[in-house]
Amino acid sequence: MSEVEDRLEKLEELIKIQADEGNWNYSPYMHGLLVGMLVAKSVFNDESPEYPDAPEQWLEDIEMLDKFNKSGAVIE
Repeated sequence: MSEVEDRLEKLEELIKIQADEGNWNYSPYMHGLLVGMLVAKSVFNDESPEYPDAPEQWLEDIEMLDKFNKSGAVIE
């Protein structure tokens, strides 16, 4: 295996991890990270990548709302 093929394989492993549920849809940053990795892979493969759409709600927002609701804070 050539050095380029080895690096592409490592990139594909990283993409697989980043594309897991809970990673790519956690925040806009994590979504952008996946998109950037797909762009990098497309440079190697000379293909047009398919980008995942942003979710309707980021997981970090859901977690923050849950923490707020459990805090008992009252906003008037």
